Amino acid sequence: MPAGPSIIGAITFTGIKFAGYGYAGVRLNDVYRNIGTVAPWTFGAARTILGLVVGMAFAASMSYWGITHSMWLWYLLLVPIRFLEWFGTIWLFYERKAVLPDWRRLSKYSLAGSAWSSVLDIPAALSMIVVPGGMWIC
Repeated sequence: MPAGPSIIGAITFTGIKFAGYGYAGVRLNDVYRNIGTVAPWTFGAARTILGLVVGMAFAASMSYWGITHSMWLWYLLLVPIRFLEWFGTIWLFYERKAVLPDWRRLSKYSLAGSAWSSVLDIPAALSMIVVPGGMWIC
């Protein structure tokens, strides 16, 4: 049973993720203020685009392997992927600018970002269902 968002649902989902990741950029600017700050919208846009590209590839691979009916397995397999997405994004925008990179700090905030992505999934996924024409199922 294929399912997917309508255009309005996809825009709403993306908007929620973008706003949440922009907020993460604000918080990371506080953490990394000694190294330099980044426009939160820039960080949010980069993280959102990465998440959409990787997320679509992940969903396609899960469909290919027939793993479409277990949300627990889906999220379990997403844990290391999300960690690597956050690790790479935080490193690119913040940690690489440090004289001596702090891998523990990077790992800590990558884990926090992974958790934040999961929290944002709740309103983002619900928005695809409740907005007019938000989800199609066939």
